[in-house]
Amino acid sequence: MTSNLEARKLSVIDYLADLNDEALLSQIENLIKPQADFWDEMTENQRASVLRGLNQVENSEHIAFQDFMNRYLQNP
Repeated sequence: MTSNLEARKLSVIDYLADLNDEALLSQIENLIKPQADFWDEMTENQRASVLRGLNQVENSEHIAFQDFMNRYLQNP
């Protein structure tokens, strides 16, 4: 590795060591750490619900969003 690369890495480490912003630290962690697949974190009921919804879409068993909203707003 070049000394320039090493210097840049050390600069980032120094910056992180002084960082006190929780939100920014979370964003940095999300960039460098592998994320779990949301599917693996869902319950069996949640997965079944998603799969039902996908099946309904594939079988054209759906309505337009605006139609849904109109129905919902009429009968909350």
